[in-house]
Amino acid sequence: MDFSPKAAAAPRSEDPLAVFLPQRAPLVLIESHEEHAVIERLQALLKAFLSTLCGWSITRGLHRLDLVEQLEKSPEFAPSSNQVLDLMQRAFAIHLARRKLAVSEFDLDALATHSAGVSGAEIEQAIAFARFSAQAANAAASTDIVVDELKKRGRFQ
Repeated sequence: MDFSPKAAAAPRSEDPLAVFLPQRAPLVLIESHEEHAVIERLQALLKAFLSTLCGWSITRGLHRLDLVEQLEKSPEFAPSSNQVLDLMQRAFAIHLARRKLAVSEFDLDALATHSAGVSGAEIEQAIAFARFSAQAANAAASTDIVVDELKKRGRFQ
Protein backbone atom coordinates (compact mmCIF):
# COMPACT_ATOMS: atom_id res chain seq x y z
CA MET A 1 0.00 0.00 0.00
CA ASP A 2 1.25 3.48 -0.82
CA PHE A 3 1.40 5.72 2.28
CA SER A 4 3.00 8.71 0.60
CA PRO A 5 1.50 12.15 1.34
CA LYS A 6 0.23 12.33 -2.22
CA ALA A 7 -1.63 9.05 -1.78
CA ALA A 8 -3.09 10.30 1.52
CA ALA A 9 -4.97 13.09 -0.24
CA ALA A 10 -7.93 11.06 -1.52
CA PRO A 11 -9.43 7.71 -0.56
CA ARG A 12 -9.35 5.02 -3.22
CA SER A 13 -11.87 2.20 -3.46
CA GLU A 14 -9.10 -0.42 -3.51
CA ASP A 15 -7.62 1.00 -0.31
CA PRO A 16 -8.28 -1.57 2.48
CA LEU A 17 -8.52 1.21 5.06
CA ALA A 18 -11.21 3.02 3.04
CA VAL A 19 -13.18 -0.21 2.93
CA PHE A 20 -12.59 -1.11 6.59
CA LEU A 21 -13.24 2.25 8.30
CA PRO A 22 -16.96 2.53 7.39
CA GLN A 23 -17.51 -0.65 9.43
CA ARG A 24 -17.16 1.57 12.55
CA ALA A 25 -14.81 -0.81 14.33
CA PRO A 26 -13.99 0.62 17.77
CA LEU A 27 -10.35 -0.42 17.58
CA VAL A 28 -7.98 -0.95 14.68
CA LEU A 29 -4.41 -2.09 15.24
CA ILE A 30 -1.91 -1.04 12.59
CA GLU A 31 1.78 -1.70 12.99
CA SER A 32 4.03 -0.02 10.47
CA HIS A 33 7.52 1.39 10.17
CA GLU A 34 5.86 4.23 8.18
CA GLU A 35 3.99 5.60 11.20
CA HIS A 36 3.70 9.25 10.09
CA ALA A 37 2.47 8.29 6.63
CA VAL A 38 -0.10 5.88 8.07
CA ILE A 39 -1.36 8.55 10.48
CA GLU A 40 -1.69 11.09 7.66
CA ARG A 41 -3.61 8.56 5.57
CA LEU A 42 -5.94 7.65 8.43
CA GLN A 43 -6.60 11.31 9.27
CA ALA A 44 -7.48 12.02 5.64
CA LEU A 45 -9.85 9.06 5.56
CA LEU A 46 -11.44 9.81 8.92
CA LYS A 47 -12.35 13.38 7.91
CA ALA A 48 -14.97 11.87 5.60
CA PHE A 49 -16.48 10.01 8.58
CA LEU A 50 -16.20 12.95 11.01
CA SER A 51 -14.30 10.68 13.38
CA THR A 52 -11.27 11.24 15.53
CA LEU A 53 -8.04 9.31 15.47
CA CYS A 54 -6.52 8.10 18.70
CA GLY A 55 -3.10 6.66 19.25
CA TRP A 56 -1.51 4.71 22.06
CA SER A 57 2.02 4.79 23.31
CA ILE A 58 3.64 3.54 26.46
CA THR A 59 4.57 7.09 27.47
CA ARG A 60 1.30 8.87 26.61
CA GLY A 61 -1.27 6.09 26.97
CA LEU A 62 -4.39 6.53 24.86
CA HIS A 63 -4.62 10.01 23.35
CA ARG A 64 -6.33 11.85 20.52
CA LEU A 65 -3.78 12.52 17.82
CA ASP A 66 -5.48 15.69 16.60
CA LEU A 67 -5.31 17.20 20.11
CA VAL A 68 -1.65 16.24 20.50
CA GLU A 69 -0.83 18.06 17.27
CA GLN A 70 -2.77 21.15 18.40
CA LEU A 71 -1.04 21.14 21.79
CA GLU A 72 2.36 20.87 20.17
CA LYS A 73 1.56 23.78 17.83
CA SER A 74 -0.07 26.05 20.41
CA PRO A 75 0.35 25.48 24.16
CA GLU A 76 -2.54 27.87 24.92
CA PHE A 77 -4.87 25.18 23.54
CA ALA A 78 -4.08 23.07 26.63
CA PRO A 79 -6.98 22.55 29.03
CA SER A 80 -7.10 24.76 32.11
CA SER A 81 -6.13 23.41 35.49
CA ASN A 82 -9.81 23.50 36.53
CA GLN A 83 -10.74 21.31 33.55
CA VAL A 84 -7.95 18.85 34.36
CA LEU A 85 -9.02 18.76 38.02
CA ASP A 86 -12.63 18.11 37.00
CA LEU A 87 -11.58 15.29 34.67
CA MET A 88 -9.41 13.70 37.37
CA GLN A 89 -12.31 13.87 39.84
CA ARG A 90 -14.58 12.20 37.30
CA ALA A 91 -12.01 9.48 36.63
CA PHE A 92 -11.74 8.71 40.35
CA ALA A 93 -15.54 8.72 40.71
CA ILE A 94 -15.96 6.33 37.78
CA HIS A 95 -13.40 3.86 39.08
CA LEU A 96 -14.71 4.05 42.64
CA ALA A 97 -18.24 3.34 41.41
CA ARG A 98 -17.00 0.43 39.26
CA ARG A 99 -15.54 -1.14 42.41
CA LYS A 100 -18.88 -0.59 44.18
CA LEU A 101 -17.42 1.93 46.59
CA ALA A 102 -19.44 4.92 47.85
CA VAL A 103 -18.02 7.88 45.94
CA SER A 104 -19.42 10.33 48.52
CA GLU A 105 -17.14 8.81 51.18
CA PHE A 106 -13.99 9.83 49.29
CA ASP A 107 -12.34 13.24 49.02
CA LEU A 108 -12.25 13.57 45.23
CA ASP A 109 -10.66 17.03 45.46
CA ALA A 110 -7.68 15.68 47.38
CA LEU A 111 -7.29 12.66 45.11
CA ALA A 112 -7.50 14.76 41.94
CA THR A 113 -5.31 17.61 43.18
CA HIS A 114 -2.39 15.42 44.14
CA SER A 115 -2.43 12.89 41.34
CA ALA A 116 -1.90 15.00 38.23
CA GLY A 117 -0.57 12.98 35.34
CA VAL A 118 -1.93 9.68 36.64
CA SER A 119 -3.58 7.60 33.93
CA GLY A 120 -7.02 6.04 34.22
CA ALA A 121 -5.42 2.61 34.42
CA GLU A 122 -3.24 3.74 37.33
CA ILE A 123 -6.30 5.14 39.10
CA GLU A 124 -8.16 1.89 38.55
CA GLN A 125 -5.22 -0.15 39.82
CA ALA A 126 -4.76 2.01 42.93
CA ILE A 127 -8.46 1.77 43.79
CA ALA A 128 -8.48 -2.01 43.29
CA PHE A 129 -5.44 -2.43 45.53
CA ALA A 130 -6.91 0.01 48.07
CA ARG A 131 -10.04 -2.11 48.25
CA PHE A 132 -7.99 -5.27 48.81
CA SER A 133 -5.81 -3.53 51.41
CA ALA A 134 -8.88 -2.31 53.27
CA GLN A 135 -10.45 -5.78 53.25
CA ALA A 136 -7.22 -7.31 54.57
CA ALA A 137 -7.22 -4.79 57.43
CA ASN A 138 -10.99 -5.29 58.08
CA ALA A 139 -11.51 -1.60 57.33
CA ALA A 140 -13.47 0.39 54.81
CA ALA A 141 -11.65 1.71 51.77
CA SER A 142 -10.87 5.39 52.18
CA THR A 143 -9.16 8.33 50.55
CA ASP A 144 -6.08 7.69 52.69
CA ILE A 145 -5.79 4.08 51.52
CA VAL A 146 -6.10 5.12 47.85
CA VAL A 147 -3.43 7.77 48.46
CA ASP A 148 -1.18 5.15 50.06
CA GLU A 149 -1.60 2.89 47.00
CA LEU A 150 -0.74 5.77 44.67
CA LYS A 151 2.31 6.60 46.80
CA LYS A 152 3.52 2.99 46.64
CA ARG A 153 3.65 3.39 42.88
CA GLY A 154 5.31 6.81 43.09
CA ARG A 155 2.30 8.51 41.50
CA PHE A 156 1.01 10.76 44.27
CA GLN A 157 2.41 14.28 44.52
